[in-house]
Amino acid sequence: MAAAIVAWAVAAGLQVLVFEHLRPYRPERGLSWSRRTNRKRSYWLRGKVLAHVRHIALCHGILVVERNPAWTSHACPHCSHLGERFSSDGRGYPGRFRCGHCGWTGDANIVAALNLQRKWQRVFRYPAAEEKRAAEASRGRKAGAAASRFVA
Repeated sequence: MAAAIVAWAVAAGLQVLVFEHLRPYRPERGLSWSRRTNRKRSYWLRGKVLAHVRHIALCHGILVVERNPAWTSHACPHCSHLGERFSSDGRGYPGRFRCGHCGWTGDANIVAALNLQRKWQRVFRYPAAEEKRAAEASRGRKAGAAASRFVA
């Protein structure tokens, strides 16, 4: 599974893979022994897959990060207001999202992915071309000033 995930990322030309940070979640008490054990195995397996993905992705130069998924499928990706999740047929898993502020609707998983992308871009902002040029010019001036001190 890990090799398939990394192969897909390489084929898509991705530089970063973002996983949901699920480590603090534990199966709730009160479940039957077999359900609780199955959930523990599930969390263990997710951890193993993540470890293998990290190793294989590192070999391909892809960064793997974990982000907290809290509230990612409840906030509108366009206006950042909290919206509501609902089921299209009125029962079952609420897989759709509707923003009461701007009216945007979409799949809740897509909303979560867009919000995780926004979190990533807010935390790890790549410098713009102008900022790079300004930094290089600043370094050049500092190097020139240091060289002139030694010449005199």
